[in-house]
Amino acid sequence: MKTPCEANVTSKQCADVLSEQRKQYKGKEFYGVIKHFQDKALVDLNQYFVVDLFEDGSPRNTFWADGRSRDAYLKFGDVVVFDVTYMTNKFKMPFSPFVGVNHHGQSILFGGALLENENEETFQWLFEHFLKCMFNKYPSAIITDQYRAMGMTTCGQSESIHSFFFDEFVNSKTMLNEFVVQYDKAVASRRAVEEDEDFKTMNSKAVLSSVHPIEAKSGDCYTRKIFEDLKKWNLTHETLSKCTEEIKYRVGKVNVDRAHWRLVIFHLKNQVNVTCSFAKFETYGILCKHCLYVMKKRHVQTLPNHYILPRWTLDSRFKVSTCSIGLDEMNNEKQVSALTLWYVRANSNKAIEHAKTSPSKIRKLNSLLVKFLEDGVIQNKPNAPESPSQSSCAGFTQVDMMPQLSIRDPTILINTKGRPKNETRIKSSLEMAKKKRTCSH
Repeated sequence: MKTPCEANVTSKQCADVLSEQRKQYKGKEFYGVIKHFQDKALVDLNQYFVVDLFEDGSPRNTFWADGRSRDAYLKFGDVVVFDVTYMTNKFKMPFSPFVGVNHHGQSILFGGALLENENEETFQWLFEHFLKCMFNKYPSAIITDQYRAMGMTTCGQSESIHSFFFDEFVNSKTMLNEFVVQYDKAVASRRAVEEDEDFKTMNSKAVLSSVHPIEAKSGDCYTRKIFEDLKKWNLTHETLSKCTEEIKYRVGKVNVDRAHWRLVIFHLKNQVNVTCSFAKFETYGILCKHCLYVMKKRHVQTLPNHYILPRWTLDSRFKVSTCSIGLDEMNNEKQVSALTLWYVRANSNKAIEHAKTSPSKIRKLNSLLVKFLEDGVIQNKPNAPESPSQSSCAGFTQVDMMPQLSIRDPTILINTKGRPKNETRIKSSLEMAKKKRTCSH
């Protein structure tokens, strides 16, 4: 029961408050965007933010990625999905997220951009800064527009982060200064889901459907979600041919037409080598149930390490390894790469986090650091200023504009192909065809 002092707040009053707040930013929305990222830079030293302005100070293109997104790209940036078909703000600037898939098969955001248009020059600017942000580490594949339906399909399930972002956080009337705040909220919500699945994987034991050692090793290595998809077997086979080099099988479900069974070839070599017409390992980096079935039939006693990609394990996010720094590949005798500096900084932060609750551990860590610094003072001359190639990728904020120009909002509404009023997103030609897949057989 409410007390006399409590006021009844209506939805109209809430709307009036929001309207008043928005009036304060009228004509200053893009200034709010700049201030948002400047404030974030004080707490996130690894944030990357760049904006390209017209001569009058209005925004042409903007790209950003926070430190954790950049770190996620180094772990899961093998495949990137890029799209520009949504209008998520009142100026109709196309929003262009860079999307990936984490070790649980969940969609994650690597960065975002608000663009002037969808011209070649705009995309060239965007991808130059995306690669600079990501230490010039190219993805193995970039999937755009009509190929999205294939690219975001992970372990037989499809998830659209674009639809999630648009429906839950922003709309076509969102102000620019609100948009970047809502973007951060969307990223935080995705990370909460990831951390929840991390917790479940770390604090639960894999439930095995058999006592076979292949399944046991899979349960120990893979994250919980990935392992659950692996153990869904109900297969049989027929032998097609056998020779000294290989055995060919047709593998599939008992109650499914054999025309939909998969061709599996087990190569008779010293190292376990098995291929399947389903090509799941070649596509996703996870062995399919057909290959695992044949390996069991051939009495393979463990899952070979060359078939376990670290990106589908907890190690991909939590393991500290000097091997990942890649000193031999990334560096030479005269210069340390920005990527190596990133890894060393990340390991230093992890060491502090590990030791901060223990006085003895933090003293030990501090002693190691002090000794290292003292040795460096004795052996080396004062370091020269860090070269741009080393420093530019650690943390970066740049506004490409002429000096002493004021920041302005976009002057006109941008006309792009965008998001139609009554659609959640523009469907690709593959999706419109609505063809049923048979690859799960």
